[in-house]
Amino acid sequence: MRTELTAHLTLVHADITIGVIRDGDRALLINVGDGAALREVEGTVAGILFTHHHRMVACGAHDLVAAGAATYVPAVERQWFENPQAFWDDPQYRYGLFDLHPHHQMLAEGFRVDHALADGD
Repeated sequence: MRTELTAHLTLVHADITIGVIRDGDRALLINVGDGAALREVEGTVAGILFTHHHRMVACGAHDLVAAGAATYVPAVERQWFENPQAFWDDPQYRYGLFDLHPHHQMLAEGFRVDHALADGD
């Protein structure tokens, strides 16, 4: 389902709500979810702006990044987008019993980060 807010801004309602800012045939996504809602996005995805790191907002980004979409992430969370394996490998993030990781929102696989944004950017 889609909600057209303006001629250039659409909300796509799926596993999460995705913002789509359009300029001609190019689109900037605000989060991407699992990627299933991308059939609702018209034009070429030129970039993805992530509001925060969680698997549910970023797990569908890999194909878009591989196709050349620029990525914008919060600077303080850059490491989790680029190298989530550091989380999975670090013993401080485990309960210790059977190697259980309590944080289930971490990406399983990272991707290229083009722009790390700080407050005010």
